[in-house]
Amino acid sequence: MRRYLIASLLTFSLVTPGFAAAKYYLVIDTVGNCAAVESEPSANAGMKIIGKKGGYDSADAAKKALKDMKECKGVVE
Repeated sequence: MRRYLIASLLTFSLVTPGFAAAKYYLVIDTVGNCAAVESEPSANAGMKIIGKKGGYDSADAAKKALKDMKECKGVVE
């Protein structure tokens, strides 16, 4: 019984990181257009993260925050 418990705990600990939720980031490009993207942009792509630097937990939360950004000239869907 103990062997099955240990095996199931090990399996669960290895599988759990795969269930991590996606993060959504608000970015602004060099022209001033903003967008919500699913992956953290690299610094050399010409994009800068705006809003929460750690990202948003859902696409809806990111889009809602995007509407409140004043520095955006336009929004890219």
